Amino acid sequence: MALKVFVGGGQSGAGRDALVRFEREVQIVSLLDAPSVLRPRALLPEGPTLVLPWLGGGSAQGLVERGAVPAKRAAEIVDRVLLALGAAHRRGVVHRDVKPSNILLDDAGGAFLTDFGVAHLGDAGATATAGVLGTIRYMAPEQRAGEPATPRSDLYALGVVLGEMLGARAGFPPAVAALVDRWTAEEESARPASAEEARDELAAIAWPDEPFSTEKAPSLRPPQASSRFVEESAQIWNDTLLDRRERCIAAASPIAAVLLRLRSPALPRILGQRGGMLRVEIVRGAARAPTAEESARLAPLVEALHAGGAIVRVIETERGLALALV
Repeated sequence: MALKVFVGGGQSGAGRDALVRFEREVQIVSLLDAPSVLRPRALLPEGPTLVLPWLGGGSAQGLVERGAVPAKRAAEIVDRVLLALGAAHRRGVVHRDVKPSNILLDDAGGAFLTDFGVAHLGDAGATATAGVLGTIRYMAPEQRAGEPATPRSDLYALGVVLGEMLGARAGFPPAVAALVDRWTAEEESARPASAEEARDELAAIAWPDEPFSTEKAPSLRPPQASSRFVEESAQIWNDTLLDRRERCIAAASPIAAVLLRLRSPALPRILGQRGGMLRVEIVRGAARAPTAEESARLAPLVEALHAGGAIVRVIETERGLALALV
């Protein structure tokens, strides 16, 4: 057995939200009947602790770290993950954190998708205004932009995983390069519409027993500040990749605590963290006076932000009335 114990202190995202995600994992996995989903044996109240089957084959991350994986083996692993994702997506669940370390292997070589803790259940189009959840390296462009994750976001991440397992891209046959390009397309609509469609595309390729390359894939890292983020002032940065301005707030500040706690589309989106600072969207729009009904709806948000030391103004944006930090 393997024990996954919830520890609230000292973790990113610790506290009530992290505990909810931990408990949600049990709820989600209990609904999925795919053989490649790692199903817990029990949830113990002490901890709480999730009891999982022990898998002795390591993870896909270990395979990637050792070098390029034989092509047929990589395709088998990805096919098993697609089975799990298909079952999840049919239940309205988007995993949102598909990565090699979340793909575990048993002693017989079977692959299992695990760690559904950051998935959304029953609302596959929801996004988290409390922050971007997932792993940046494998996030689809829409997730990195703070937009809702979709099943196609999971397929993007799996495309990145497949490319890493296959090694240096220069060795890919044209059909394989085209498949990886399609799964990792910037535009959601260009990716496969479903896990089932992606499985069909995977099965249409003749995967050899040997690796395509003897070299590891280059590390996929998010753009560095010097190439993507241009500092306008001590707190304001311009994201040149997404043509978006953002404000950096100390992650330990009262304002950051309020933004992380509240949930509302009227609040600025949290775009991630960098160097101990919370990256917060600078909302674009024109200031306008809210109606009495709008004022009543926004009042609790304004009061909470004021209590945290923030100054706000009401503006009209493309997505409706919003609060902008001054």
